[in-house]
Amino acid sequence: MTLYNKFQLIAYHVPTDRPFKTKDDQLPQENRLPAGKPCPIESDRLKDLEQELANELSADALSRLKRMIAVVEKASASPLIDPTANTLKIFMAPEFYFRPEAKGNASWSYTQAEKGLIEQALKKVFSDEKKYASWLLVLGTIVWNQKASDFLKQLPQLDNAQDPALAKIGDAPLLWNAALVMEGGTNTLASLNKKLYSGADDIEPEFQPNAMAKDKTKLDQLEKKNAMKVRDYLQTFKNERQLESIFPVGDNLTVSLEICADHASGMANLAYKKLKKKYPQVDLQLVTACSVRVQQDVLVIGKDQFVLRMDGAGTLTPEWPGPWDQSEIQKVLSKVNEKCVTSARYDRDNLAAQKSQVWKDINVVEDEILLDGALKLDTGNLVVRRLKEDNQGLHHAWMSVDEAFPQKLVIYQPRDFEHGLVKGDELPPQGVQQDAAPLNAAPQVNN
Repeated sequence: MTLYNKFQLIAYHVPTDRPFKTKDDQLPQENRLPAGKPCPIESDRLKDLEQELANELSADALSRLKRMIAVVEKASASPLIDPTANTLKIFMAPEFYFRPEAKGNASWSYTQAEKGLIEQALKKVFSDEKKYASWLLVLGTIVWNQKASDFLKQLPQLDNAQDPALAKIGDAPLLWNAALVMEGGTNTLASLNKKLYSGADDIEPEFQPNAMAKDKTKLDQLEKKNAMKVRDYLQTFKNERQLESIFPVGDNLTVSLEICADHASGMANLAYKKLKKKYPQVDLQLVTACSVRVQQDVLVIGKDQFVLRMDGAGTLTPEWPGPWDQSEIQKVLSKVNEKCVTSARYDRDNLAAQKSQVWKDINVVEDEILLDGALKLDTGNLVVRRLKEDNQGLHHAWMSVDEAFPQKLVIYQPRDFEHGLVKGDELPPQGVQQDAAPLNAAPQVNN
């Protein structure tokens, strides 16, 4: 039985948005940061996959995969990682880590086959029980594509032969943005799809999965009976995916994980309303993002509980005054009428606020490991607009990506869970979960 009473955040600081070529540009450049060359990795657990990875993955995907493995290996080797089994080590990478540099046939995404192979490789390495037991790995998100026809295969009652319009819809690509999360030391990895897209996703509406439900032009081509089935299925699919954002970890924790805009819209909060009978409480909330702050009004945790955030945004607009942290831990100080007040360094209107002593006490960093060589993305001469503090005070200024966003591992001080944890024998048996699944049983609907 795995019972946790502490957690330790290990944050992978790496920029994942699109930078600017020069400070005179009005819009960021078309491409994302290049993937660079593959990193050497220590693990020998990929030996039987090496040739398939080299043959089947794009150079971009292979480089990002090997860098992720190498970065986690570097983190795990730190003497400041708490080695005790009752401390949950939480490695977090930002949204969009797994995303190609340049647009392709389905813009900025990997194929379904590449996604499957990346997941297979990650599982092989991080299933090492000796090395990664008591780790929870949030490996960023992966943007991937599949044919709509593959998605609709889950609707066996639809007959493509009798409804030719289905074949036409089926040729269209759908793009998903999925968080990859794994309990170390196990052989299972969950792919949790983002539900709501924003402009930061850079996914055209025509490629968004829920576009099928909204696109009357396409659905009106279907026979009325099939159109209704597609709409109903998509709504059911959306509701089921909401429930994936809450899951058990170990034998005494319930964790929530949200991606950027899903957090901003309170997706976990909505899900928990349906799951309260199954889970006594949510013990920890995680957010992987690329330009979102902790949203106090929609947190699903309670007093004395923590939310951990990792963000890959390099550029901040003037509408977002400081301070801005790529990673942070916030604590819920009070909860009134289901609304949380946290130890945020900014207020609810995103206005600058003095650092609270509570925030300082919580965000104690044990070590920062600067990444260089093959472990570091090459940022060239690219720039971002960023908050800077100097003799002019705190203001927005243009600066190089490296100055604004040093690529590093940030190892936080371990923290006790300060609220009352549920005992392991008070949680529902994992095999009896009806409304939501643990990571080792998370539905893989799109793989």
